[in-house]
This record gives sequence, C-alpha cells and structure tokens, in this order.
Amino acid sequence: MDKLDFIYKRKSVRKFTDEKVNVEDIKEIIRAAGAAPSGTNSQNWHYVVLTNKDRIGWLADTVERKHNELQDSNISDKTKVKLKKFLHYATLFKNAPAVIVAFAKDYTFLKDSDLEGFSEEDKEVIKFSNPAMQNLGASIENLCLSAAALGYGTCWMTAPCYAYNEISEFVGMEDSIYHPVAIIPIGRADGEVPSPSKRDLDDYLTIFED
Repeated sequence: MDKLDFIYKRKSVRKFTDEKVNVEDIKEIIRAAGAAPSGTNSQNWHYVVLTNKDRIGWLADTVERKHNELQDSNISDKTKVKLKKFLHYATLFKNAPAVIVAFAKDYTFLKDSDLEGFSEEDKEVIKFSNPAMQNLGASIENLCLSAAALGYGTCWMTAPCYAYNEISEFVGMEDSIYHPVAIIPIGRADGEVPSPSKRDLDDYLTIFED
C-alpha cells in the first residue's frame, strides 16, 4: 500500500491557510496535469491560475452574480431554497490562496460530418463516451494527486461552472475555443481533513478469470 500512498493522501480540502502556493510548485502540478493520457494525444486542456486574492474574490463575485440571476428566474420556491444553499458550495474557493480554472476544448473521435447517416439514437450512443471530458478528468486527477504529493490540498469543483460565460470573460477566454469545466482551489489545508467512507472493493469490482 505504501507505493500508492500518494493517491490516498489526496482529500477534498475546503478550508485553507493563508500560506501562498509556490509558483514553481504550481508549474510542477500543471506539468503533471499535462502528462495525463488523452485521446489521440489531443491534450485538449488549458489551465488559468489566479494567485491574487482580489482576483479570486472578483471571480467568486462573478459566480455569485450569475447565481443571483438564476435565483431571480421564474422557478419554484423549493428550487430557490436549494439554489440558496448551493451558493456556499459554488464559491467556497474564495478563501483559497490560489485558484486553478480548468478549461477544455471539444474533442471527439468522430466529427458531426462523420455522423451523417446515423440515426439520432445511434449518434447519442456514439457521443456518450465524451472523450473530451474523459481527457480532462484524467488531467485534473493528475493535478489533484500531484498537489497532494507536494503537501497541498485541493477541491475539484464543477458547481461554479454554471457561470460558464461569465468565468470565460473574467479570465479573458471569452473568444477562445476553450470553455471552463472546473475550478480547483489549492493551498495548505487548515487543520486535519477527515477521509469520507469509501465503498468496499467487492461492492464495485467484478473480475472474470475464466
């Protein structure tokens, strides 16, 4: 098990100290993210890093403004209550000393022009694997694991990305082919972080040996 300790050290950290994240460490972490596997080596990721507290605060404000717009929509009171509770989880990155915004560009083995002649149902089946997001998932996991190996905590957040357009504009990527898919706060954990319970191996493993 010792050889895999770097995996089990990773925890979702939501409270951070004020200690700054070393820029060289950030570069190493992003380099590890870039070493992830991707379909046809497409490497369809881009990372934007914020280390300025004001900028991080402004980003949180941007997400909150979008949240308030959604809150004012013609939705049920029950949904509004859920949204109100959700805001805390969408902006908890605001207290981190650094924030990484993960961007993806579309990627698929088959382009739309290649799908002509398939039924709509078959098109959905073909697109179901979503290799673009699988690539980003592998890259972000590398990011989180390497951060843990260097003594930092992270939290893989997708909640803020309902402010898709606003985040892109905030970091100057609004005219880019990339779109935001996750926000990852990073820093030294403030206190011990408990490990949540995990399912037993036999609960999610099937092996065919014959």
